[in-house]
Amino acid sequence: MNRKLRVFLGALLSSLILFGCATWQYIPKDNTRWRSGGIEATLPKGWVKYASITHLLFLTKDGILLQRITIGSKPLSKELPLTKKKLKADMLLQDVSGIISDELSLNQEYKNFKLEENKPVAIGGIEAFRLTYTYNNEDFMKYKSITYGFILNKKYYEIEYVAARQHYFDRDLADFESFIKTLTIEDKKS
Repeated sequence: MNRKLRVFLGALLSSLILFGCATWQYIPKDNTRWRSGGIEATLPKGWVKYASITHLLFLTKDGILLQRITIGSKPLSKELPLTKKKLKADMLLQDVSGIISDELSLNQEYKNFKLEENKPVAIGGIEAFRLTYTYNNEDFMKYKSITYGFILNKKYYEIEYVAARQHYFDRDLADFESFIKTLTIEDKKS
């Protein structure tokens, strides 16, 4: 019985190691292109891509608690969890950014939330907004984030760079800005 248990646990551990590691992909060279749902960009060299079920794209360089770049989307028909508001395709970008910043400020995981910037921008050839904000997590680690948001094809899209304020945010900001400059968005009119 003891031997069977050891064999089972060994097989289980081996499976977890083999299949768990396969979800991370190192980006070894320049000009590695990524494309999903009409969004395309050049991935930053030296980062790692994670096969996430919650995001279209999830990147990190030194670990998700130190820095990450994510792209996510939500259908407009879905209510936001904290403000209980719904975004609409015909909303002014200023109104969308206000609702999103309210949603962020209500998030209990973001202690000492402070909005530093809320401005309209063009990203990938379409109108968007850019929020810059800081917060602490429950372990008092200080983070800074830049979030781009836009509505396209009946979905709200969010591109976010989050990094620990000390050392990592400034160090990896150029990678994020390069990523944003290479971003192209295909506007499929429905």
